[in-house]
Amino acid sequence: MAIRELVDCPSAGADLKAIKFANALSFSLRLNNDFRIIERTAESLGHMAKFSPVSLVDYIEIELERSLEWLWVDKKPHRQVAACYVLQQLAENAPTIFFARISDFFKLIWEPLRDPNEQIRAAAGKSFSACLAVLEQVNATSCMPCITQLYPAYVSFRVVLQNL
Repeated sequence: MAIRELVDCPSAGADLKAIKFANALSFSLRLNNDFRIIERTAESLGHMAKFSPVSLVDYIEIELERSLEWLWVDKKPHRQVAACYVLQQLAENAPTIFFARISDFFKLIWEPLRDPNEQIRAAAGKSFSACLAVLEQVNATSCMPCITQLYPAYVSFRVVLQNL
């Protein structure tokens, strides 16, 4: 995607450029209904999260918050997919920022994992996998609350799968 190349292009106003691109990506995520474009936009956002200036941390936290909110409140398919792809990218490219909200992620991801829409389930599975990779990177004592939260959710998820 062109924005990924533009992010990597050095310039005098890197902070301003990063903020403008971030706003464009955010706008695209909110309005787009095409799942392929949503996935590519989220990938660009992840790229920005990994390689952009420190001033973008606030923006990344806002996108993390918005994605969690979309999983919780907004049940439109394109918003659910966008939320899952953004969370996947933030887990992969900004794991420290993502880890701060990992328990919220675990509370909200189970519904998209069971959604009847295959594309939502696939996106949720990718974000769940990326989240587990984040847990794998941290030491065992700091992720114990997350792991203890996982087991009851897994049990209820398994019961739902058996009833399908």
